[in-house]
Amino acid sequence: MVCLSGGKNSYALVDMLIVLRKSAPVSFDLIALALDRKQPGFPGAVMSVLIFEKDVPLYVIERDTFSTVKRVVPEGKTTCALCSRLRHGNLYGLVEANCVTKIALGYHRNDIL
Repeated sequence: MVCLSGGKNSYALVDMLIVLRKSAPVSFDLIALALDRKQPGFPGAVMSVLIFEKDVPLYVIERDTFSTVKRVVPEGKTTCALCSRLRHGNLYGLVEANCVTKIALGYHRNDIL
């Protein structure tokens, strides 16, 4: 499962995994997942078109974590840490529920393994 943020890095990650799948010594299925956190500007329509062109199944899951972040984080403070924790928590729950064995993230430098 490759997780999409809507940014160019996550689309590049999809492209790299498509190329890798063709030459990897093991076979693997590739699905894309986007977490719509209900933050204004979520590029759901654009994301659907770009991923459809790559012939990769896309699942968009809605979880309103944006309201939680706005409620908990004081005005003027950075939301990145809480946003990341909520996003990862939701993704890990989806992984367990759908028997996914590997996650590829391209959201943030801390996602590098």
